[in-house]
Amino acid sequence: MKKLIKSMDFWGGTSSFLCAIHCAILPILISLGLLQSQSWLSHPIFEIIMIGITIYFVYNSLIKGYMQGLVTKATFYTAIFGLFLVCIHHFMGGFSSIIIAAGGFTIAAAHFVNFFVSAD
Repeated sequence: MKKLIKSMDFWGGTSSFLCAIHCAILPILISLGLLQSQSWLSHPIFEIIMIGITIYFVYNSLIKGYMQGLVTKATFYTAIFGLFLVCIHHFMGGFSSIIIAAGGFTIAAAHFVNFFVSAD
């Protein structure tokens, strides 16, 4: 089970990190006119899929691990806070890009901390 948790942490951290990079850099590139033909990257369906992947990894690696005693409280609460930021970013108006990038980096940090702390 620990091997699965580690694998889920690696992939969860990687997907959250890429999501945070996407959400931090994409608005800048679009405003500079560098991504005019890449409208699918900012489509709500793409965002919902990425948030769904994030929720899947947080649930399967951090929440299940916390319930089984494999994840520390600090890592668990950090992931829940990051997931909260990711879920409420649509209600933040002009700050939504900053909020979701912070949430993505927070979730990625929780995954990577759990990955390295639980290493044998």
